[in-house]
Amino acid sequence: MDTNDPHSMYVGGARPPDDDPQEGLPPGTLVGGRYEIRGLLGSGGFGVVYEAVDRQGRGLVVALKEFFPVQSSQRKPDGSVSARSKQEKPVFAAGLEAFLSEARLLRELEHPGVVRVYDWLSDHGTAYMVMKRLKGRTLQSIVEAKERPDEATLRGWLSALLDALGAVHERGILHRDISPRNVVVTDEGTPVLIDFGAARQCIGKVSQTLTAIACPGYAPIEQYDENGLERQGPPTDLYALGATFYHLVTSNRPMASTSRVYKTKLRPAADVAANHYDKTFLQGIDKALEMNFDARWQTAAEWRKALEPGQRWRRVLYWLAGAVVAVGVVYGYLVVYGYLVVDVSEEPHPPAPDLVPPPPPPPPPEEFPPGKVFSDCTGCPELVVIPEGHFQMGSPDDEAGRDQDEGPMHDVSIAKRFALGRYEVTFAEYDQCVSGEGCDHRPDDGGWGRGNRPVIGVSWNDAQAYVQWLSSKTGKAYRLPSEAEWEYAARAGGSAAYPWGGEIGSGLANCDGCGSEWDNKQTAPVGSFAANSFGIHDTVGNVWEWVEDCRNGSYDGAPEDGSAWATGECGLRVVRGGSWFDFPGRVRSAFRLLSDSDARNSDLGFRLVRELE
Repeated sequence: MDTNDPHSMYVGGARPPDDDPQEGLPPGTLVGGRYEIRGLLGSGGFGVVYEAVDRQGRGLVVALKEFFPVQSSQRKPDGSVSARSKQEKPVFAAGLEAFLSEARLLRELEHPGVVRVYDWLSDHGTAYMVMKRLKGRTLQSIVEAKERPDEATLRGWLSALLDALGAVHERGILHRDISPRNVVVTDEGTPVLIDFGAARQCIGKVSQTLTAIACPGYAPIEQYDENGLERQGPPTDLYALGATFYHLVTSNRPMASTSRVYKTKLRPAADVAANHYDKTFLQGIDKALEMNFDARWQTAAEWRKALEPGQRWRRVLYWLAGAVVAVGVVYGYLVVYGYLVVDVSEEPHPPAPDLVPPPPPPPPPEEFPPGKVFSDCTGCPELVVIPEGHFQMGSPDDEAGRDQDEGPMHDVSIAKRFALGRYEVTFAEYDQCVSGEGCDHRPDDGGWGRGNRPVIGVSWNDAQAYVQWLSSKTGKAYRLPSEAEWEYAARAGGSAAYPWGGEIGSGLANCDGCGSEWDNKQTAPVGSFAANSFGIHDTVGNVWEWVEDCRNGSYDGAPEDGSAWATGECGLRVVRGGSWFDFPGRVRSAFRLLSDSDARNSDLGFRLVRELE
């Protein structure tokens, strides 16, 4: 690796500093109470990337990407970021929401060809992505040096990037900003996509700034539409990838798609680089660069398959097969019209083959298969589809720490699938309800931070206000889970005291005695601990979670269909799961606690159910 290369990369997600970089936070600054900045690694028009040390993660060195759109924001003397003016506030807010939404999606994507996002957080008036630190070179450094990699190397890079894009597109994500600057080839030789462009695209649409929407030379024509009327999809990213490889094989940046609308056609790579690379390889790049959306490669898998060595031989075989068919046609013509005489009188006619009906088409894919993760809108809670099933609710008489109200054990049948919050509702999610005037109460975070920490200090009534606001916003049916649904999802098919077994263990949850860094101090960011087998995080500890049910002293007469118990002492409601403040016996899957419906404490939060049509 060339350490003098201005585009050498030492961190995932960072571009090299611009000539006039944004003012960054000074070394020693603590972000989110956890990440200590060491220095600036890169900056661009929409963010600053720092090298930072995770003070709660055994000194892990990470890349910390700060949302900082230079045209619409400014840094104050105290280091915080804000919109430059009242007019820029909606631009900044829209970009920030897109940045956080993308971070959530990327955190769930683990692929060697996509920069790893470990976490996200809010601080200093803006948001940050916590990413893996990479070492390597950008493709920009290669094209600027006029290097011409051999075809085997380029094929390897292209195949790996197409595999990565396929994984990204399967998640419903578009990169939107592929260019030589945003591909890093690591020291191990692996190409990695960095610096996704959701915030860039969002800001461009809101501000109607074309330079924000698209990167000239690499963006297809549909990305210049600031009104969002033009179709975008995988072919949009494949155009940008094709433009990037056009630059690599020709040493020339391709003409901007806006110019191609009016000027002469882009000279094909198959002509420009014909003396250096295989023609079919170059034709694949040219196909990606078609101006017509439908004329390009439609999926990454389609282009990747065309790169396979066997595809060239297959084309030869197709040609030979066509030649054989043509010879057969001519031969038949000669026989029919008497130019050739063939004696077939001794040859019996073979019997006609039995007609076999074609197999039935496969059934359409399920809309909500168990385990599916989805969200109904940007900024909405992530949900996991919970399967139908049966379980034994309550605890056996011999379970350590058992209380009388955990019995009698009884069978419960969950007849319909439902979607449950993957995490407890966060401050970031709840604060949208406050700003949208759907929630009257703005809870205090106790100085622990907002963002992706679970919202606390909310009553059962506050949770109901959020449910109503979110249902109205999305047009979907949201509610609190019933106590039976909560326990069914928390147990995830198990019957032990905790989702992972009969003992509390160490470092598996946040409670007073769970062995985590947050024990008996404060809440942990949601998702800090592994999910159970249903894909649900943090049912044990962190914060108590409100459920729909009224108070009843035992399970005598409890519903057996998974519905909420709507009778009893309804001024009191049930909370489940325990909190950062509670000892291990109170965070068991079966433990029940009662609270006034208007109580607001620093250990009270909630998660949601979304009904499936």
